Amino acid sequence: MGALVTSESKIERVVTAWARDMGIMTIKLNVRGQRGTPDRLFMLNGRVLFLEFKRPGAKPSPLQRYMINQLQANGFDAVVVDEVEQAKKLIGRYLLGWCI
Repeated sequence: MGALVTSESKIERVVTAWARDMGIMTIKLNVRGQRGTPDRLFMLNGRVLFLEFKRPGAKPSPLQRYMINQLQANGFDAVVVDEVEQAKKLIGRYLLGWCI
Protein backbone atom coordinates (compact mmCIF):
# COMPACT_ATOMS: atom_id res chain seq x y z
CA MET A 1 0.00 0.00 0.00
CA GLY A 2 1.38 3.43 -0.95
CA ALA A 3 1.41 6.67 1.00
CA LEU A 4 -1.89 8.39 1.70
CA VAL A 5 -2.82 10.79 -1.12
CA THR A 6 -4.84 13.68 0.22
CA SER A 7 -5.55 16.23 -2.52
CA GLU A 8 -8.16 15.81 -5.24
CA SER A 9 -5.67 16.54 -8.01
CA LYS A 10 -3.11 14.05 -6.65
CA ILE A 11 -5.75 11.33 -6.36
CA GLU A 12 -6.83 12.00 -9.94
CA ARG A 13 -3.23 11.97 -11.25
CA VAL A 14 -2.33 8.71 -9.49
CA VAL A 15 -5.53 6.96 -10.60
CA THR A 16 -5.24 8.24 -14.18
CA ALA A 17 -1.64 7.05 -14.50
CA TRP A 18 -2.60 3.64 -13.11
CA ALA A 19 -5.58 3.36 -15.49
CA ARG A 20 -3.41 4.20 -18.51
CA ASP A 21 -0.89 1.56 -17.38
CA MET A 22 -3.81 -0.91 -17.35
CA GLY A 23 -4.67 -0.01 -20.97
CA ILE A 24 -7.73 2.07 -20.09
CA MET A 25 -8.46 5.19 -22.15
CA THR A 26 -9.18 8.31 -20.11
CA ILE A 27 -10.33 11.83 -20.94
CA LYS A 28 -10.38 14.88 -18.66
CA LEU A 29 -13.84 16.41 -18.94
CA ASN A 30 -13.68 20.19 -19.09
CA VAL A 31 -17.08 20.70 -20.64
CA ARG A 32 -17.43 24.39 -21.46
CA GLY A 33 -20.78 25.75 -20.30
CA GLN A 34 -21.69 22.55 -18.46
CA ARG A 35 -20.78 22.96 -14.81
CA GLY A 36 -21.10 19.92 -12.56
CA THR A 37 -19.80 17.41 -15.12
CA PRO A 38 -17.68 14.65 -13.53
CA ASP A 39 -13.91 15.16 -13.68
CA ARG A 40 -12.90 12.29 -15.88
CA LEU A 41 -14.15 9.61 -18.24
CA PHE A 42 -12.57 6.12 -18.25
CA MET A 43 -13.24 3.79 -21.21
CA LEU A 44 -12.38 0.21 -22.15
CA ASN A 45 -13.95 -2.34 -24.49
CA GLY A 46 -17.10 -0.30 -25.10
CA ARG A 47 -17.66 0.39 -21.39
CA VAL A 48 -17.66 3.87 -19.88
CA LEU A 49 -17.18 5.07 -16.31
CA PHE A 50 -17.50 8.68 -15.15
CA LEU A 51 -15.56 9.59 -12.00
CA GLU A 52 -15.85 12.71 -9.87
CA PHE A 53 -12.72 13.04 -7.73
CA LYS A 54 -12.83 14.59 -4.27
CA ARG A 55 -10.30 14.95 -1.47
CA PRO A 56 -10.87 12.45 1.35
CA GLY A 57 -14.16 13.14 3.12
CA ALA A 58 -15.28 15.86 0.70
CA LYS A 59 -18.75 15.64 -0.85
CA PRO A 60 -19.89 16.66 -4.33
CA SER A 61 -21.68 19.96 -4.75
CA PRO A 62 -25.45 19.84 -5.32
CA LEU A 63 -24.88 20.47 -9.03
CA GLN A 64 -22.29 17.69 -9.24
CA ARG A 65 -24.64 15.31 -7.40
CA TYR A 66 -27.45 16.28 -9.82
CA MET A 67 -25.25 15.59 -12.87
CA ILE A 68 -24.12 12.22 -11.48
CA ASN A 69 -27.76 11.30 -10.77
CA GLN A 70 -28.70 12.32 -14.35
CA LEU A 71 -25.93 10.16 -15.81
CA GLN A 72 -26.98 7.21 -13.66
CA ALA A 73 -30.64 7.69 -14.59
CA ASN A 74 -29.60 7.43 -18.25
CA GLY A 75 -27.80 4.14 -17.71
CA PHE A 76 -24.22 5.37 -17.25
CA ASP A 77 -21.88 4.36 -14.47
CA ALA A 78 -20.96 7.56 -12.60
CA VAL A 79 -19.34 7.56 -9.16
CA VAL A 80 -17.74 9.95 -6.66
CA VAL A 81 -14.38 8.78 -5.27
CA ASP A 82 -12.16 10.24 -2.55
CA GLU A 83 -9.37 7.64 -2.27
CA VAL A 84 -6.93 6.11 -4.75
CA GLU A 85 -7.64 2.48 -3.81
CA GLN A 86 -11.39 3.08 -3.91
CA ALA A 87 -11.08 4.46 -7.46
CA LYS A 88 -8.86 1.58 -8.61
CA LYS A 89 -11.33 -0.99 -7.27
CA LEU A 90 -14.26 0.72 -9.00
CA ILE A 91 -12.39 0.97 -12.30
CA GLY A 92 -11.36 -2.65 -11.95
CA ARG A 93 -14.91 -3.77 -11.28
CA TYR A 94 -16.64 -1.65 -13.94
CA LEU A 95 -14.06 -1.84 -16.74
CA LEU A 96 -11.80 -4.83 -16.10
CA GLY A 97 -14.41 -7.26 -14.76
CA TRP A 98 -12.81 -7.71 -11.35
CA CYS A 99 -14.94 -9.52 -8.81
CA ILE A 100 -14.60 -7.50 -5.60
